[in-house]
Amino acid sequence: MFSHYAIMSRTKTTSDLSFYKSRFAPLIYDIISQSMFFFVGGLANMHDHAVSILDIQPGMQVLELGCGPGRLTRSLLDAGAQVTAVDQSESMLIRASKRAEGATFVKSNLVEFRPNQRYDRVIWSFVLHELTEEERAITFKYGMDCLLRGGFACILDHALPTSGLFRRFYANLIQGLEPETAEAILIDGFGNELSRLSILIKERVSLGGGTAQLLRIEKQKR
Repeated sequence: MFSHYAIMSRTKTTSDLSFYKSRFAPLIYDIISQSMFFFVGGLANMHDHAVSILDIQPGMQVLELGCGPGRLTRSLLDAGAQVTAVDQSESMLIRASKRAEGATFVKSNLVEFRPNQRYDRVIWSFVLHELTEEERAITFKYGMDCLLRGGFACILDHALPTSGLFRRFYANLIQGLEPETAEAILIDGFGNELSRLSILIKERVSLGGGTAQLLRIEKQKR
């Protein structure tokens, strides 16, 4: 079990994400995220792989939920997408708007956000682990409901490698950096949670040497 690798302290919880209010948050986030994935192929390579699975065609409308400092946003634009990127952090959005000029940025808490149009693709990028299961259910509902016919949604988030020592190291790293809500995702990989919401996992792709996963999901047909 993941809990066997627990460490004693946490840097933040879902009720205390004040880190993202700092003007230095984008820089720190960039450094940490690039460092985490440096030895498993790099963050840029992971984003390129994720975008290839999204199968972006020029002009497609893409909703990115949790854009952070805009690295994935930039990759989506480069693939030809028209991107609406949502984040609750003002400092992240300022950095993202400089990195990914041409995207439409929306400042909003993901629980309170409601799309005003439909999209070919919806992606949650390294953000769902910071929400409770109840909060994730809310964003899953509107994320799936706003898809155009033939569109699909993807989740890009943390995962645990299969290798014993690396798994132990990475589990401790995530527990030190991320809120407690990340544990359930790492243990279950969204499987049971999505099933309860009648959402099917159509494809699960391991990225970054097993440290991340991309899930292609769709509503279960009734």
